[in-house]
Amino acid sequence: MKSKFLLSFISLTFSGLFVFLGFWQLGRAQDINKLKQSKPDAPAVAIEKIAHPGVNLDGNAVNRIVKLKGIYVKSYIAGDQPVVIDGVKDRKDLEVRLMKLNSGSGLLVVRGYENMNDQVMPKEVKVLGRLYSRQSSDVSKPERNHLTRIDPSIITGDTNLNLI
Repeated sequence: MKSKFLLSFISLTFSGLFVFLGFWQLGRAQDINKLKQSKPDAPAVAIEKIAHPGVNLDGNAVNRIVKLKGIYVKSYIAGDQPVVIDGVKDRKDLEVRLMKLNSGSGLLVVRGYENMNDQVMPKEVKVLGRLYSRQSSDVSKPERNHLTRIDPSIITGDTNLNLI
């Protein structure tokens, strides 16, 4: 009788624990989805107001529309990056440029699909774009002038700019 009661108690306890953990996991998934959603109602903000050199982005800064002005100082290729084209997942090489902002800091700007033929870097450009956090794991193999992931820490040796 005691063993049946103990077995029932343990079963109910673990069942309740697993149900609680399931709801907790659903809540975490909803929080992550909220962070990934774009914020179309938020007005564009100057990059210097929400991102600072040497500091990770705040969760509220990710996916914000930002304005920046500066000059491109170097080009890179971020190889084999995951992209979605017409709802289909694919992998493409992306053109990434290092922009020296008017504040003196630097920022990596993804310009689009890689096409380095006969491109001129204009003197000063204004960019209106979406701010993403850095990639945390490599997605391609290292090559000269190629980034294994879109992360400013990879190019710290190429520049003396304080990178955002």
